[in-house]
Amino acid sequence: MSNNSKTVEHISVLERLTAAEQRGRLGHAILLVSPKLADENQAPGFHRSILNFSKDLLCTDTETGKACGQCLSCNSLNIDLEYSNHIDFIHLKPEKLNAYVVDQIKALKSFMSLKRAIGRIKLVYIENAEALGAGGGAAAN
Repeated sequence: MSNNSKTVEHISVLERLTAAEQRGRLGHAILLVSPKLADENQAPGFHRSILNFSKDLLCTDTETGKACGQCLSCNSLNIDLEYSNHIDFIHLKPEKLNAYVVDQIKALKSFMSLKRAIGRIKLVYIENAEALGAGGGAAAN
């Protein structure tokens, strides 16, 4: 699969999830995972797609299915996913030596144990998901 087809593939998945949400067929939470992107130039576009999709689902003032960009929910999701502070969204990425640490997994478990707060859904985005088992450490378990 070429790098270009990966981009088309992830957009297609997001479009299908958006269509399911519009029909009321989406669950209470979504786990989005991404592989390590071989081409670092793809990362900004990929993350922007995830951010836009997340804003659309978490917006509290939308009737069109698209984010309004004005509500508290929209403003809580920053341009940089890493520093977003939305209460119903968590973004994880490897910290040490391209692996996840135990504290990140504990934070994820804590996040998932809570009810959604202001959005219609809870979202978890795990970047470079294959690093979850890297190093065989405690986070891998």
